[in-house]
Amino acid sequence: MTPERWKQIERVCQEALDLPAAEREAFLGRACRGDADLRWEVESLLKLQPEADGLLDHSAWEAAAEALGRGAGAPQARMEPGQRLGPFEIETLIGTGGMGEVYRARDTRLGRTVALKVLPHDVAADPDRRRRLDTEARAASALQHPNICALHDIGADGGVDYLVMEYLEGETLARRMARRREAGESLPSGVSIDEALEYGAQIADALAAAHGAGIIHRDLKPGNVMLTRDGVKLLDFGLAKMKPPVEPLDASADGRGQPRTVSGIVMGTMNYLAPEQLTGGKADARSDIFAFGTLLYEMLTGRRAFEGSSPATVIPAILEREPPPLSGLQPLAPPALNQLVRSCLTKDREKRCDSAERAAREIRRIAADRRLGLPRPRALGGWRRWLPWSLAVASAVTAAATVLWPVARPGPPRRPMLRIDLDLGRGYHAHPRDGHAVLSPDGSRIVFAGLGAGGAPDFFVRRLDRAGSMPLGTGGGRDPFVSPDGQWLGYFQGQRLWKIRVTGGRPLELCAVEEDAAHGADWGDDGFIVGAFGPTGGLQRVPEVGGLPMPLTTPDVARREAWHGWPQVLPGSRTVIFTARAPGADSGISTIDAVSVASGRRTTLQRDGEFGRYLPSGHLVFVRRSTLFAAPMDAARLEVTGPPVPILGPVAFDEAAGRLHVSVAATGDALVLTGGWRDAQGAGLQDESGSGTAATLLVGFLDELRRVAPPRR
Repeated sequence: MTPERWKQIERVCQEALDLPAAEREAFLGRACRGDADLRWEVESLLKLQPEADGLLDHSAWEAAAEALGRGAGAPQARMEPGQRLGPFEIETLIGTGGMGEVYRARDTRLGRTVALKVLPHDVAADPDRRRRLDTEARAASALQHPNICALHDIGADGGVDYLVMEYLEGETLARRMARRREAGESLPSGVSIDEALEYGAQIADALAAAHGAGIIHRDLKPGNVMLTRDGVKLLDFGLAKMKPPVEPLDASADGRGQPRTVSGIVMGTMNYLAPEQLTGGKADARSDIFAFGTLLYEMLTGRRAFEGSSPATVIPAILEREPPPLSGLQPLAPPALNQLVRSCLTKDREKRCDSAERAAREIRRIAADRRLGLPRPRALGGWRRWLPWSLAVASAVTAAATVLWPVARPGPPRRPMLRIDLDLGRGYHAHPRDGHAVLSPDGSRIVFAGLGAGGAPDFFVRRLDRAGSMPLGTGGGRDPFVSPDGQWLGYFQGQRLWKIRVTGGRPLELCAVEEDAAHGADWGDDGFIVGAFGPTGGLQRVPEVGGLPMPLTTPDVARREAWHGWPQVLPGSRTVIFTARAPGADSGISTIDAVSVASGRRTTLQRDGEFGRYLPSGHLVFVRRSTLFAAPMDAARLEVTGPPVPILGPVAFDEAAGRLHVSVAATGDALVLTGGWRDAQGAGLQDESGSGTAATLLVGFLDELRRVAPPRR
């Protein structure tokens, strides 16, 4: 097939697609008069279009381009099961697309399953595209994020170029939305609002990580979003440059002032391109933000933001028109979500939402507002879907009274806090000594200690929004803590401090530890970890990449200090809060202190208290005889500005080690081990969990804390 013949087929097919289905037969009779082959080619493409648009986001235009390549004699890589590419043995074909074919393969060196993307021959034949492929692939391979499909390597064998990628099991977002349409559901959205918020936050997280590394996706669409058991995974990061370039639009090229048809554009991709990508501008992070807005819109409404049956109709829609209001198609969507989508879809990129990180924060705020704004009994069903593995959900109406002790202060109107007792499974034992569990900084995951195959100890990662947990393969450990970006888990095991990615991998040793002297650690945002590691009993700092610990504090014998432990590194990593523990079990004279990392100067924040934590609500919280207290605190002046108030009790506290299993996420939720609870009148204790100590998630904890213990101004 010649290029001229293809242009003729493309023109007739586009014109047919612009007509109602009932009028196409007559049109084809006129347009293809006397040319049976032309009609057959056009009708073949028209049959492909509904399947491609609805199921795979892989349109007839892309299928036709591939057919044209084969027809023109371009060599196609067709790998057979058992065939080898370097050290990789092909198992089966799992997909095709404009950037080549994807196979499941086995890495014979490491014994793992990978995905091999065998690239079209024209990539290798074009020196410029090959150079860009090398550059982009090496940059993308540096991206390590739980929501990004990892690119492990790039290789060539026998004239075949290929990419080695993480093998994923799941389905694309395009397929998920298509299945819903196939099922004939009457709901107006592609996915539920809660699913759209969940997926949207993870997609935005992935974009933020890539943009922070200077990598732009350029081809974000439902077909490049994979939904797996462990969450969203974005595919083909940074590789859109390898596709044939989009020809800039030039309105002056058409005497009617209309933009002409753009060659080389895949229809399923074009619906998500930003205006600047269509007009010849350079794609940047804000171009990905525009595409992200189209994904949110489609997930929420079940239809594309910019519809059209051909490039000639889609291009003007993107450049000139606004999509129908979100509120008209999905009336249940919160107004703030509608505002975010509009901000992402602003045609002037200077006025567009300026960062994926901001979009992710806003989505999580909207999701939190939805959760806390559903106190009606029917909302509990939604909570069970959100936490399919929860043991019990306390009533939102009474949770504040049963969880936090009443304080005789008037409070502003508030949303209720929810208490959820968690059944983590995997042999998890909610005990003050060994119930190791920590909430990730973004509040999306819990890492906990449990038992794996054959009863072997291990750490597990469990998402809050789904059942099932992933073992990390650490062989056990204790006192876990998570890096500020949520990507790494630190923990103690044996005589060593270790770290491992929360997505799994090989544990990395950081430093040696005196096991009897190990009393917790925390990860600062300056690239250092602070912990109690050595025989001096003081705190030390060690680089997050590992190395020799450096001393930070020394116990003061004159003050009867036995050791320092359970540190918290405040944002900015200039100050560390820690417990100065008295000898033995004499915790009555233990104090919570702060130390300057630069000068070593110490400040006592609270006497008769242990395991202090400064929270974003403006409070210092600490434990005193199994009761959690909160005191207003000025973090800049390192000064407690009001008396402590009992807020939660009893909590499960390890008296011997001074350990409290509590963590608070940026969402305002908290994870804590609890025992019995105060009743609504604050008189007496009652065990509501039915099982003694429980791992309890307090949703909206910081908001409730501000109400019962208002910070001083």
